[in-house]
Amino acid sequence: MSQTPVRFSEERSEDVVAASFAGAQDARLRQVLTSLVRHLHAFAKDVELTHLI
Repeated sequence: MSQTPVRFSEERSEDVVAASFAGAQDARLRQVLTSLVRHLHAFAKDVELTHLI
């Protein structure tokens, strides 16, 4: 059974990355990684990070 790939975009990046941990067997690891991703994305948006120097 093949899964449909999820489109990655700036608007969906947080959800796509967090969803990638859904299959983690360790519930605590899944919780920590999901929280980390959400906080890092919020930080990046807050300080308006860019890839430009």
